[in-house]
Amino acid sequence: MKTVAVIPCHNEAAHIAGVVTKAKKHVDHVLVVNDGSTDYTTRAASVAGAYVRTLEENHGAGFAVSTGIKLAVDTLKPDIIVILDGDGQHDPEEIPNLVECLNNKYYDTAMGIRVNGRMPTYRKFGNKILSCICNIGCRFSPPDALTGFWAIKANAIPELTEKKWGWAIELLIKSRNKYRLTEIPVKAIYHNRYSDNSATSPVWLGLVLLWMIIKWRFKVEVLRQ
Repeated sequence: MKTVAVIPCHNEAAHIAGVVTKAKKHVDHVLVVNDGSTDYTTRAASVAGAYVRTLEENHGAGFAVSTGIKLAVDTLKPDIIVILDGDGQHDPEEIPNLVECLNNKYYDTAMGIRVNGRMPTYRKFGNKILSCICNIGCRFSPPDALTGFWAIKANAIPELTEKKWGWAIELLIKSRNKYRLTEIPVKAIYHNRYSDNSATSPVWLGLVLLWMIIKWRFKVEVLRQ
């Protein structure tokens, strides 16, 4: 099955070439969406062998993902689209594990669940909180609700409207509602810039996530009627 990797990134010149090089071993094409970077991300990705779409402004991860998916579907005609981050956190060597689940024709979507023991403490704590919120809002508890590592059949990709990081929640809820979804444990690589300190308040993030879950669950319920 023809597979295309879509990689959204912003100012990832230090990591994107390595991600592209590894991903190319497991997919037919790599498409990088440079979301308004001010460094040499475009050049690094292009030299590594990726198709690159450069956005002049920084719109957000969700916008970059949607742009990449549409471009891939329209021009490369894949059977499967793999989404992963450009910062090297997602190990491209895990791509076959996600894609294999879709090749058996039962599952439509596979989400990569980060299980690396080196995950910063605040992220482990945050994931537990997010899972609890998902359980309250949607009656299911994904262990990694904000994962950006996905493999999706091209005919099972829902329309995404969230422009920022909320795209993962939207994709999760819509995919679980309409398609067959499975969770696959994957390794995560955390660089030095990931520490046990976060500028984002867990309380604020939790409230925003709860609002998104309620919003998308309501919209999905309306569409069912």
